[in-house]
Amino acid sequence: MQILVALGAFALLVGALGILGFLVQRYKGGRIAKTPFHKTGEVASKGDEVSGDKGALSTEGKIVCNDDDLLEAPVQGGKCLYYSLTVTASWKSGDNSKSVVVHEEKKGVVFGLDDGSGVCEVDPSKGGDFDPVDKFNKSKSRGLISTIKGGGLEFGENGFTVHPGGRVKGHIVPDSAKYEVKEEALRVQDQLYVNGKYAEGKISSPSWVSLYLSGKTREETLAATMKTANTAKLVGMIGSGGGVVMLAIGLIFGGSGKKADTKTADTKPAVEAKADAKPATPAAKKAEAAPAAKPAPAAGAPKAGAPKAGGGAKAGGGAKSGGGAPKAGGGGGEAGGGARGGKAKRR
Repeated sequence: MQILVALGAFALLVGALGILGFLVQRYKGGRIAKTPFHKTGEVASKGDEVSGDKGALSTEGKIVCNDDDLLEAPVQGGKCLYYSLTVTASWKSGDNSKSVVVHEEKKGVVFGLDDGSGVCEVDPSKGGDFDPVDKFNKSKSRGLISTIKGGGLEFGENGFTVHPGGRVKGHIVPDSAKYEVKEEALRVQDQLYVNGKYAEGKISSPSWVSLYLSGKTREETLAATMKTANTAKLVGMIGSGGGVVMLAIGLIFGGSGKKADTKTADTKPAVEAKADAKPATPAAKKAEAAPAAKPAPAAGAPKAGAPKAGGGAKAGGGAKSGGGAPKAGGGGGEAGGGARGGKAKRR
């Protein structure tokens, strides 16, 4: 039943994530559907007039840019319109874990979009929600030999190097720290759908939400978003419902099973004590088989066969009086019997 409880808790977690994903995708789909969509020429010529609330505006078209203006991804290499890079160091300090961002940067170039009606400009330099992007995520730390020799840690195929150690933001980073490098690069696509804020003649990142760029058309992006939202909703419903049922069954039947285990545990010491008893030795077995020794007669009590020992007492007239004397052994008993008989005659 404990397994059922664990599965129920896991299903609830999956259900919660599914519901959260549904809400996120539903919001994104609503944003795409509600944001004013115009030709690139209209955006370029009268963007302020055609934009919506807070300057929200969207468009799509083919990318227009000069190859010389493109950036190169530091870790993965290759030309790109935008990249983000984060380097994080982490290490142990006693029982505590520490981490610090060693390096972080975002860079982008302004490029154009043209659907045939004119070119409008897009500025991705502040980052956003971009799809698709090339992703890199790896972690490394120095081994014993490399720590002694020194040198840096290389990531990717473009020769990106991290030099361990030093002081960063008030933290002394040890040479043995682990370094994680993350990079995302937006490559040149055949076309892009852009959803952001129009300001100063360009579409850029809004202050209230991320700039959204997609390699699909607006209709394809909206359809894919709603499909993902419905899938996440289904996962959330199944996960939540199944999790509640499994958790309830596990808790109900798990309680009765716990009582049974307690009862079994109470009888265990007696069973173990019996099992630990040492086997009887041959001498002990012989002693147990022998008849029990008769208890010694108490002082003054008549002994079996005393009449025979008290014959002299009978002749002396004191048979009954001396009959209860213990036999001291041999003739001593008879002598004692006669002495008691003599006393009886004098009386």
